Amino acid sequence: MNNQTDELLRETEAKTIRIVEALQGLQNTKEWRTLKEEIFDGFVSSLEREIKSEARSENPNPQKLNRLSGKLEWAERFS
Repeated sequence: MNNQTDELLRETEAKTIRIVEALQGLQNTKEWRTLKEEIFDGFVSSLEREIKSEARSENPNPQKLNRLSGKLEWAERFS
């Protein structure tokens, strides 16, 4: 690798570490628990219902199911 690529990788790594540390700090706060309960927990249930509804429809849209599945995966990480 060249120096420019090495520098870019170091910057990306440093940024990723800062983000992970910030998220770890937020995880234990009252504010995060409030967001989790009020937004993310309900979002998971809503997405699950929407996926089931689409899957049961006469002509399920695979693209919509994939999009909803991706959103569900994201929501489950934060709930």
